[in-house]
Amino acid sequence: MIGPYPITDDEHRGRIAAVQTAARDRGLAAIVAYGAHRDYQPADLWYLARWFCIDEETSCLFIPAEGPTTLLTDAEWDVERAEAEAYVDAVRYAPSLGEALSTLVRELGSAGARIGISGFAIFPAPAFMEMSRTVPRVTLEDATALLCALRMVKSPAELAVLREAARISDAAMHAGISTITEG
Repeated sequence: MIGPYPITDDEHRGRIAAVQTAARDRGLAAIVAYGAHRDYQPADLWYLARWFCIDEETSCLFIPAEGPTTLLTDAEWDVERAEAEAYVDAVRYAPSLGEALSTLVRELGSAGARIGISGFAIFPAPAFMEMSRTVPRVTLEDATALLCALRMVKSPAELAVLREAARISDAAMHAGISTITEG
């Protein structure tokens, strides 16, 4: 039986390392994995940080090409859960996503750098405009396909989760079909 968190911290560490390698290979100073509540690009946040938005909040994971990760959330009430559950180096409350991301880019000393954004098509325009305005010569580009490609290759632990989900689904379907009667 698979427990509640079958993906280990070591696997999460490997995922972050793979993103950082991909960022360096593409000349990106950092990658932002954007997500907002359950309907908007939650897969990257869960895959990389074991984090998901549970209400109408907005979050993103800032992954520099080298160095510690930072989870940003605009839900002040959810920071404590993030600190307890997310696989990240730091959590910051970010009422202004653009301002918080601009600060992180400047802390890297990455003015003039290329920053990849996964979830680019739904990334908030105000955050995009704030970063463009406040970080000199920053280039923001779509990195959605890069993270999707990394998520496509499944680890043994992920395959075990998929097999268990299929087993449960098969058992449920069998139970349902076997109880069907006429009328």
